[in-house]
Amino acid sequence: MGQPMSDSPYSSPQTGAPTSVVITDANVFQMPHKCAMCGADVSQLFTYTQDHLPLVGPGLGLMRTTQVAIPYCNEHASAFEKRFRKLRIAQGIVYGILVVCALTIFFEPVRLAFGWGPEPGPISYAFGGVLFLFLVITIFCIKPFLYDVFIKRSGNRIRINSRSGVFIRNVIEANQTIVD
Repeated sequence: MGQPMSDSPYSSPQTGAPTSVVITDANVFQMPHKCAMCGADVSQLFTYTQDHLPLVGPGLGLMRTTQVAIPYCNEHASAFEKRFRKLRIAQGIVYGILVVCALTIFFEPVRLAFGWGPEPGPISYAFGGVLFLFLVITIFCIKPFLYDVFIKRSGNRIRINSRSGVFIRNVIEANQTIVD
């Protein structure tokens, strides 16, 4: 007979373990004080700003954010911060290179100061495009996978998705009367 599967978020999910829950009344919602990853008791919540897909219109893009407070033990809070610190450092370096690249593409005096020709070449545009594409990928494809818990509020309803079935069960237990 096989061993029972672990509730660890780093192992295979259990069959039937919930990965999301909808809270029907945001005004009385209570976040459990148990770590979102391991279920350990925690005394305070870890607060951060969570990004959502932007609202995009012709010539306009607005990044939507939500201030969230998630229970993490010290170990998992540290791991969360470390993941996002690495992402911010990589994005910061690429933003800096992209600014320099844009300066050399759009300002002839800068290109001439570097000893380059008066007109930017296709390599300059391609390099700038690749850098911009990297930023788009980190924002829309990589960053969402770094969140352990994703919260979306719509009116008075809150949808909570998590990789940890333990956390979802704790949310359900703490909010039994307002769970959909």
